[in-house]
Amino acid sequence: MIRDKHLSALLKKNFILWRRNLCCSLFEILLPFLVCLGGMNLIRSNVSTQVIPETSYINQPTVLYPNIPTGVLNSTTGNQIIPPMLNCKNNMQDGRPQRNGKVALIPKTNDLIDEVSQMLKTVYGYDTEGWDSLNQLFDYTQSIDYNWDICMAIQISTSTNGQYSYTLVYNNTGPPSRELDQVPDTTRQTTYDYKVEFKNPLFDLWVSSGFVTLQNYIDNLILKKETANTNAQIQANVYPIKTQSYTKDPIDLQLTGNFAPFVVLPLILSYLRLTQSILTEKEKKIREVMKIQGMKTSSFYLSWIIHYLVIFTVISLLQALALKITVFKQSNYFFLFIWFWLFCISLIFQSIFMTSFFTKARQGTLFAVLFFLFTIVVNTTFQNGVYSTAQYTGASFLTQTGIARACEVIIVLEANQKGVSFSNADQMVNNFNVQAQILMNLVNIAFFSIFSLYLDQVLPNEFGQKKRPLFFLDCFFKNNNQTNIDKDNSKQNLLEQYDEQTQLKNIEEVTQILKDQEFKNEVLKIQDLKKTFYGRGQPFNAVSNLSLTMYKNQIFVLLGHNGAGKTTTISMLTGLLQSTRGSAKVYGLDLQTQIEQIRTFMGVCPQHDVLFDNLTVKEHLELFAAFRGVKDQQLLKKEVEKLITDVDLQEKTNVLSKNLSGGQKRRLSVAIAFVGQSKLIYLDEPTSGMDTSARRYIWDMLKQYRNDRIIILTTHFMDEADYLGDRIGIMGQGKLICCGSSEFLKDRFGVGYNLSILKQDNNVSSEPIITYIQSIIPQANVLSDVSCEITIQLKSESISKFPEMFNGIDQNKKNFQIESYGISITTLEEVFLRIAEQQSEKESQNNNIEEKKINPESKEVKEDDQVDNFDLNQVKIKGNFELFLNHCKSQIIKRVIYFKRDKRGLFCEIVIPFLVVALGLTITLMQFIVESPPLVIQPSIFNTPINIIYSGSETTQNMSQLMSVFNPNDWKAEFFNTNSKTAWDEQNFQLKSVDRKGSYFINKIDTLNQVFSYDAEVQTISKDTTPLFINQMNNAILRLATNNPSKNIKITFNPFPLPYQVKGFENTANGIIASFIFSIAYALIPASLIIFTVKEREENIKHQQLVSGLSLRSYWFSNYIVDMNKHLIPACLCILMVIAYDIQTFSKGDNFGGICTLFILYGWAIIPFTYLIGFLFQNSGVAQVFAFFFNFLLGSIGPILFMVLRLIKSTSSVALKIQWILRLFPSFCFGYGIINMANKSLYATVIGKTVQQSTWDLDIAGGDVMMLCLEGIFYYVLIFLVEYLKQKKSVKDLLKAQGNSIKYLNQNFDSDVQKEMDTIANSSASDYSVRVKDIQKIFYATGNEPKVAVDRVSFGIKEGDCFGLLGINGAGKTTTFKMLAGEIQPSSGSVHIMGYDLSYQINDARRYIGYCPQFDALLENLTAREHLELYAAIKGIPKDLREQLVSQKIKEMGLSAFENKCAGTYSGGNKRKLSVAIAMLGNPPIVFLDEPSTGMDPEARRFMWNVISRISTKRKQSSVILTTHSMEEAEALCNRLTIMVNGSFKCLGSLTQIKNKYGQGYELVIKTEIPQQKVIQILQDHQLDGQQRLSTMNEIQNILNVIKKAELYEQINEEEPGKLIRQNISSGKGITTEQLIEFACIEDDGKNIQKFIESSFGSFSIIEHFSNLYRFKVENTTSSIGKLFELFEKSKKELNISSYNVRQATIEQIFNNFAEGRYDNQIKHQQKQLQGKTSQNFDNQQQQGAPKPLDINSNSVPSQKIQINSNSINNNDY
Repeated sequence: MIRDKHLSALLKKNFILWRRNLCCSLFEILLPFLVCLGGMNLIRSNVSTQVIPETSYINQPTVLYPNIPTGVLNSTTGNQIIPPMLNCKNNMQDGRPQRNGKVALIPKTNDLIDEVSQMLKTVYGYDTEGWDSLNQLFDYTQSIDYNWDICMAIQISTSTNGQYSYTLVYNNTGPPSRELDQVPDTTRQTTYDYKVEFKNPLFDLWVSSGFVTLQNYIDNLILKKETANTNAQIQANVYPIKTQSYTKDPIDLQLTGNFAPFVVLPLILSYLRLTQSILTEKEKKIREVMKIQGMKTSSFYLSWIIHYLVIFTVISLLQALALKITVFKQSNYFFLFIWFWLFCISLIFQSIFMTSFFTKARQGTLFAVLFFLFTIVVNTTFQNGVYSTAQYTGASFLTQTGIARACEVIIVLEANQKGVSFSNADQMVNNFNVQAQILMNLVNIAFFSIFSLYLDQVLPNEFGQKKRPLFFLDCFFKNNNQTNIDKDNSKQNLLEQYDEQTQLKNIEEVTQILKDQEFKNEVLKIQDLKKTFYGRGQPFNAVSNLSLTMYKNQIFVLLGHNGAGKTTTISMLTGLLQSTRGSAKVYGLDLQTQIEQIRTFMGVCPQHDVLFDNLTVKEHLELFAAFRGVKDQQLLKKEVEKLITDVDLQEKTNVLSKNLSGGQKRRLSVAIAFVGQSKLIYLDEPTSGMDTSARRYIWDMLKQYRNDRIIILTTHFMDEADYLGDRIGIMGQGKLICCGSSEFLKDRFGVGYNLSILKQDNNVSSEPIITYIQSIIPQANVLSDVSCEITIQLKSESISKFPEMFNGIDQNKKNFQIESYGISITTLEEVFLRIAEQQSEKESQNNNIEEKKINPESKEVKEDDQVDNFDLNQVKIKGNFELFLNHCKSQIIKRVIYFKRDKRGLFCEIVIPFLVVALGLTITLMQFIVESPPLVIQPSIFNTPINIIYSGSETTQNMSQLMSVFNPNDWKAEFFNTNSKTAWDEQNFQLKSVDRKGSYFINKIDTLNQVFSYDAEVQTISKDTTPLFINQMNNAILRLATNNPSKNIKITFNPFPLPYQVKGFENTANGIIASFIFSIAYALIPASLIIFTVKEREENIKHQQLVSGLSLRSYWFSNYIVDMNKHLIPACLCILMVIAYDIQTFSKGDNFGGICTLFILYGWAIIPFTYLIGFLFQNSGVAQVFAFFFNFLLGSIGPILFMVLRLIKSTSSVALKIQWILRLFPSFCFGYGIINMANKSLYATVIGKTVQQSTWDLDIAGGDVMMLCLEGIFYYVLIFLVEYLKQKKSVKDLLKAQGNSIKYLNQNFDSDVQKEMDTIANSSASDYSVRVKDIQKIFYATGNEPKVAVDRVSFGIKEGDCFGLLGINGAGKTTTFKMLAGEIQPSSGSVHIMGYDLSYQINDARRYIGYCPQFDALLENLTAREHLELYAAIKGIPKDLREQLVSQKIKEMGLSAFENKCAGTYSGGNKRKLSVAIAMLGNPPIVFLDEPSTGMDPEARRFMWNVISRISTKRKQSSVILTTHSMEEAEALCNRLTIMVNGSFKCLGSLTQIKNKYGQGYELVIKTEIPQQKVIQILQDHQLDGQQRLSTMNEIQNILNVIKKAELYEQINEEEPGKLIRQNISSGKGITTEQLIEFACIEDDGKNIQKFIESSFGSFSIIEHFSNLYRFKVENTTSSIGKLFELFEKSKKELNISSYNVRQATIEQIFNNFAEGRYDNQIKHQQKQLQGKTSQNFDNQQQQGAPKPLDINSNSVPSQKIQINSNSINNNDY
């Protein structure tokens, strides 16, 4: 049932996604129907039918006279009758004589030859020519000198003992569609049993060619010779058997070979959509995430199979209807439906099979296209010649080929008024039948379904656990591998166990209550878990011997630096990776063997959002709830609504996920993890990228949802870990270093207190401050001195000296230039840093490498200072040409490295084109104009014995004597007693069948005078019956007349071999195929080329390089050089293959030079053309698919279409004109030039020229060569034109011209902001490193109001400044950054960098910029060192400085272990480090850092701060603009900052200014102990059951009354601290009595603390209150931090305080106030006050529309409790 639920949910999901793209979906269904209906109807309407009545030919005999001349006069004309003979004198073709000439006689002379020669000359007037042998004649007809002057040939061999043999030679080969067979071709099938009659050609050609005339004439000559009687003669009358009435329909002639484009090809859309849909879910990890969260693999595939089964059922119904009403009218509709439906089903499994090999959608889709087209190409190889049933059946395994062949069978049956149905599906037509095709369809389905299932389980890929190749044999053999592994690794196990024992002291013992959970199997228990990765080097232990337990009702936080093994551990626990060793059990279920059961209650929030773009928030939750088995729809509805409310997405309930902001997507991912009552939750950095307010909201939710769940959370925010973590584990080097509560870790690794001092400026010396503190407390230890912040560790035993130290700091605050300071008990971040330091030291000892902490006194830093202590503008390469060469070299190296490592790209650009060409050219080895083999006319042609009847006007005895001469093994003759030809004819008609080939009516047997006469009535659906019946009767007469049964006449039909000229047409056919193959192969090249350039633009890699100083000229030129050189490889290989395959069309004469030129010039033109069309796309996958199809259609289909148009006289002139339009596209030029060269002889034939046009003629390949030469230049110029236009304002902005018409939204500015605006307005560009004046950015959306993302922003940054840009998600920070970096243009205003205006001097400005974008713009195939070397070259750093600079940056950012590993393998934190290193490389004058520390661990952040501080405020070498969500980071680095809300600045200035203005007083962060003992005591005192569940507010009130805390009832509402309880009651979950009493005790502790603060310090306000965490603001500024600390330290036990932090008001508090709009009322009030006090100058500004200044004094914040309302946060980003 669960699986059914999964399946129904997935089917619903598939349908919704299908419906959301309705236009394409309907097109997918209707395209095959419309193409088939339109194409078939068009062809059907142009083919007329003819009703043929019942016809007897008894009165229309073909008389074969014994003598020529016959001596018989025509009764009408009176002229002597001349029997039919091949015309050798007046043949005309296209108005020109064709194949007129002599009759070749072999040998030159003998008695019979001479008679024949004389007859031909005298009766027909033909010239004859004698030849010595047939081979001699054939050599001539195949020579280049052959002038088509041989009409036919007759060879009569010398007889021996009455054995006669002669050969008649006719032509059955010629230019395609130009010459009909002279006699029925020997390659035709023997019998056409599906036809009513086939008189023309199977009877008529034997007569019209004179074959039977010559046959009977020569037989008569032999009879006369053998009987020595010149009067002996045989007269025969030959005619077809009577035929019934039927409708003649030549539709089969029109449609044979043309079904694929109308029936098969349109289905490629559905086939590719299915392939791309499955691969997209694999590529985006959606499939694995769904599996992790309970989805069955079988349900996943079944959902797509059923979904497309429905789609293909509709398509099949429509397609069968289209075929039924157009061309398959006689066929059974239901049969047609089943037949086509099975073909469609095979496409489903072919598609799934293709997806097994790929994890990238664009690559898999491209290969799927190639496979589909290949099957169609295979079908074309069977369009010429006759193949065996086995060959046809084998080829039909490729169902696209099979369905096309089956269509040709059906159309033949239709043409013969039969059609196809279940009863005649086995009807053989041209050695193939529909039944065989259906059976091969079923075989295809079985093969691809089985192998798809198998490969999906064994093929290795990035995700999931894969099975062994022979896993299906496991049931027969016991697996002893694990035992062997354990034995082999026993020594390693002992070492690891010993290492574990040394760490046991760092693991906190859990309570008995938690231990009881282990016995109840309510825990996640990990034992000896290990994961080893095997690569090219030594095996790497990502996780080593990890053992820990995670408990229910707790949040377990897993911490560790980047690369510590956290993600690997989570991946193993969720089933994404298979462990090397060890075990894990959750709720008693084993992870290895019962993962499917575990996934039914497992929820995961992955590190990166894995969502369906076209599903809404609600639909996501419903889908994942179904995976976890939620069946009750009412319960599901309530849970989904509650989760949406809890993650604050009510307004986005029905919004598609692709339209959500990053923060909203993150909240949806968290909700997905909890939906369906998940009991095991993994949250991988759930609040990453959120601002502080949004993080607090998620914290609240997680606290609420932890009951009855095991929650595992990873994060890099230590405050998040401290607040949420019931137990915290810290990993390092794949091992668990410590584990326990936050208090345990602080006690274990902390040594007392941390004093944080914030200096006023980075340039302020830290030494006097440190010296002073150490003079009072000698044991004081400097933990870090980074940027403006000093952190000093003070031991607990020194606490008595703290008051003296604080007093001294307060007194010397100005002298020391201290901005603020604070003290706290050791924080979790300090614990983390200390553990990281210990691990680093241990690792250094193991590697024998000495690592020192970077600080101002470090010698290493001093040495590093020498490395990069320079002015980049002074040392960098300055010459334009030299810099251009330097850039080009770096770009070429980049592309070569990338290409070398991009195996798939290499495969697509070189290997695949080569294989496609090789495979295609192999097809050309087949002969398409087949030489017909000789045929001996004898009974064995058919199945013997052949049944016949005979009658006659002779005596029965004479007839029996004659028939007795027939060979009884070959003939079974039955006498029909009648002397009436009419009766005999009717009897033949009644007995007519496939096996009855004819009959005889014997007119005369005169053995005395040797005169014989007979009628032969022959079957016309068998090819050789006419000459056979004549030969057999004439042989019988010869034997009877000579009374010698050994006499024999053997007749052979031997077609002429292919003349040289016809072989030219064979080469033309090969050339057409070769050109088609070349075009397919070369369509792959632009499809591969476009990926790199579009991907670099899509991922902002190109922009990152341009911002770093790369010129557009060097970027495009270097790309062109690399791509052109890559193109030369397949070009040269193809030229070599033309020679190797000896494709004479191209390898001989000037065509060879032409094709070589086209191969080379194609790259010259297609490369810039591909770059150009790349600008149309934002997605590299879409670009690749488009590039392939576009170039395939233009390069393959287009040239063939124009070739056909040129061959048709009525359209030839139009085609020659239109061709120049399509020649604007390189692919068309390439394919058209090749196909024109292949068809030179054909074109010459059409226009009636004997001399072919030159290859270099403009209408052959010359025009294409010329256009390719011009296009290479033209498109290259267009690239730079597009780049130029892109740097200007967007076309949309220019057209709408609304930017200036939209007034500035914000008219109320803070006084400091207004002052900055005035200063900037009166300054010049050269006054600042970065000058921003009144910039505004407006986004226009179709159908919506314009959106102002940035509203009148002005500021200036001078050299050495570090400017912080703060704001919540959607405030406009990123948009501002993009305008500063030149990525987008402002709608109004100006930006100057180093004096250069970005609107028109952007290239000059970029030389001074270092840029770290919000999302890492890294090349996945380049290492960290290669990245830095690339950007060092781009920035113009001299080569002799690069090595040291690169090494320094790698070391500074902690990337030494990853410097030679590709960036695509890095964790998010390491990628961030590399991005920062790139931005800081070479000390650029301007550095833009957009959220640089996102994903970094605390240790890495500290190192990064030091680097930023050193190059900006210390050295004054760089100006830094920084955006961040870390308030600590902003305080540590920025000497000026601003807070941005809704696109405008709300405050601006130094930390001192902003704090003085908005943040007077102190901030206290207090965390109380959980009063467990007190709770237990209250329960015992009042005899209450702690586990009793309370589900109503009345029950809550009763308990509170019992414990005498009735006043707390009022606090249990949606706003007060009791809102979690209220929400649980409202949701029906309820709470336990123990939880309620715990809440009451915590509130008691909080009240005591508040009373203590009020009594000690006066007024205060509550900034935040989450459970047992309080954040207070103390308004009293007269008390020092030392005083606060002293009082709290003395009272912390009495107040039940677990930890506390005392510091001056932080920027975070001010940020939250602005984010929540807490100053809005004060702003309005102040504005009214200021209106009456403003100066005349201000009035003038007001009249001119300038914003009003605003000042808010320190008393503007009321002294009252403040409750954060997160619902007001706007997270939409622009």
